[in-house]
Amino acid sequence: MPRYHFHIAGPKVFDILGAVLPDADAARLHAIDLATNVGKHTLEPPVNAVRVIDDEGCVLFRVPIRRSA
Repeated sequence: MPRYHFHIAGPKVFDILGAVLPDADAARLHAIDLATNVGKHTLEPPVNAVRVIDDEGCVLFRVPIRRSA
């Protein structure tokens, strides 16, 4: 199974371990969950997105982080 990395954009936070998931759809769901959870917390400086990257370093997609109460 492929490994995906979930980097947080803003004050760049790099996911060096990543997660082994079955496919890009599972990675997208994981990124949405991560973005939702990060959006519940106030972080300084503000974060704006989760970038999902494969093991070859290709950015697959970005999931925006929105602030929530």
